[in-house]
Amino acid sequence: MISKGFALGVMLLMAAPSAYAADVYVGSAKDAVYAAPAVWTGFYAGVSLGASLNHSRMTGEGIDPNNPGQFTSLEGYSPTNPTGTNTSAVGSLETGYNWQSRDYVFGIAADISRLNSKSTSATTSPLTADTMSIQGDYLSTIRARLGYAVTGSTLLYGTGGLAIVRFSGGYLDVGTPDPGNKLSDTQWGIGWTAGAGIDYRLAQNWFLRGEYLHVSASANLSTNNIPEVEAYTQVSSLQQDLFKLGIFYQF
Repeated sequence: MISKGFALGVMLLMAAPSAYAADVYVGSAKDAVYAAPAVWTGFYAGVSLGASLNHSRMTGEGIDPNNPGQFTSLEGYSPTNPTGTNTSAVGSLETGYNWQSRDYVFGIAADISRLNSKSTSATTSPLTADTMSIQGDYLSTIRARLGYAVTGSTLLYGTGGLAIVRFSGGYLDVGTPDPGNKLSDTQWGIGWTAGAGIDYRLAQNWFLRGEYLHVSASANLSTNNIPEVEAYTQVSSLQQDLFKLGIFYQF
C-alpha cells in the first residue's frame, strides 16, 4: 500500500511542471528583440577622414569707371563665369545624439571639417587679364538624421540640414593697366547639405561610420579699388561631394 502511494506521488510531481508550463506565456523571439536595450540611444563623438570632389563657379559685377553708376559683369570675360573642379582631402570632428524606438533611430549631428577645395581660373577681358581664385577653407554642418536598424549592429540612415562654408576669394591683375594688383576677401556662406550613411557597431561603445554628403553653398566676396573696375563683387558658389569614413565612441 505504501509502495503504491509513493509511486502515485512521484507520478504527480513529474506531471505538475509540464501542466504548469502549458499555462505560462514565454513570449516570441520578436518580443525578445523589442525588449532588448536601445543600443543606438545616447551621445557620441568621433573623427573621420575622406575625400571631397569640389565644383566651383565664379560670377561677378563691378562699377564701370567710364560710366559711373553702370555695372559691368563677367560677360565681357573669356571664359564667361569661369568654373573649376578639383579633389581634396577632408578631415572632420563630429558629435551627435540618437534616440532609438524599436528599429527606428532619430538623431541630430553637428560637425566641422577642414577643406582644401581651391580652384583658379585665368580670364581675359577688353580691359585686362585676370586670375580669379576661390577656396573653401572650413565646412560646418548641423543635420537631422533618420535611420533604420537592419540588425543589432548595423544602422542605415539618411541625413540633411544646414551647411556653413568659409570662402576665400582672390583677384590678381596680370595684364594692363595695373599688373600685379592683388586683392582678396574672406566670407562665410550659407547653404544646405543632404546625404546618407551606414553605422556598424564594433563593440559596446565603438562604431564605424561611412557617409556621403552633398553640399551646396555660396558667398559674396568683395574687392575694391581695382583701377579699371572701381568696385568689384565676386559671387563664389561651391558644390561638394564628400565621402568620409570615421570611428566614433558612444557615451
